[in-house]
Amino acid sequence: MALSGRAKKMAVFSVLVVAILIISSIPFLFPESSVKAGGEGGEDNRISPLENQGLILEVKRIRDRGLLDRLMSYGSSWKYQPQFYFIADMDDLEYVSKNISALGMSSEILFTGWDTIFQENKVMKDVEEEKEKSKVTLTIVERVPKGLLGRGFEDVERERIRLTYDYRTGRWTGDDCFKDNDGYGHYVGEYFEVWFDLYQTDYDG
Repeated sequence: MALSGRAKKMAVFSVLVVAILIISSIPFLFPESSVKAGGEGGEDNRISPLENQGLILEVKRIRDRGLLDRLMSYGSSWKYQPQFYFIADMDDLEYVSKNISALGMSSEILFTGWDTIFQENKVMKDVEEEKEKSKVTLTIVERVPKGLLGRGFEDVERERIRLTYDYRTGRWTGDDCFKDNDGYGHYVGEYFEVWFDLYQTDYDG
């Protein structure tokens, strides 16, 4: 016997209601299927689920703190502009700012002057996935004259900044830390003052 139009609509409606009830009951019947990867209770605890994990050290500015002392002392030593460079070590990956390679040739370019403002440098490192912390060391090295009439030179380590970066919090601790006296990402040493930032890659690029 053929169903009337009204009966057909009621039958379709009943099927839809049953289907909705079945679908909505799945999380209760199979609770483990609603848990996301890497966490419990529906929480995803992965550090970098949507991108390759990496760390970036940005050296924004380095300032020699000795200019005022030179100006206050007798003579013309203030005319000598310091030469220096930095070494970044990120989980044993070393980058030396003075070493320049291009077209199969190598050379050295040091910072010359009292301040490197507007000469930012970025050092990037790929990190194994789900790594929780990284060790970072930033060393400032000054090239100073030596020998008879200062014709020779030697490289002298002036500052060493040791940091530990936490990928879960996005913050670092160590010789510079959050809420310290000279500001986060600002290190004041005996010879040099350094402004820097340390951050991880994110999904937005």
